[in-house]
Amino acid sequence: WTVLHYCAASGLGASDPKAAKEIKELAVFLVEKGLDPKVEADTMGKLLTPLRLAVRNLAVTEFLLELKVDPNQTDAEGRTALHEAVASADYPEMLELLLKSGAQADLKDKLGKTALDIAQEKKHLKAIKALGGQLPPVEPEEI
Repeated sequence: WTVLHYCAASGLGASDPKAAKEIKELAVFLVEKGLDPKVEADTMGKLLTPLRLAVRNLAVTEFLLELKVDPNQTDAEGRTALHEAVASADYPEMLELLLKSGAQADLKDKLGKTALDIAQEKKHLKAIKALGGQLPPVEPEEI
């Protein structure tokens, strides 16, 4: 892993806007110093880019996408940043950013699953809506 991978993987910015800004500033500094934002690092047998690791930090993800990092790059399992974002949280702002930046929602991983399939499995209702899926019917509560 490079320092940029650790920076991108930090979940500190997920709920703290000040921390998100500071992590983005660190990412900008690291790229300015020559770290490649497109380089893959081995993560327990998966080759991941900083973008795949940053899907919990909107500011860092936005910065990496501004550098033209490919949001459709896949790992050995065929998963993209969009798959990762849906699997890790119900975060529609992240999905909207990835989609606006060219992420293809119809890409399937090696198990044949799209990001929408994963959102439906995890019952991430906001993600299902952001991806244009049908929300599951609401079951009447039992009395």
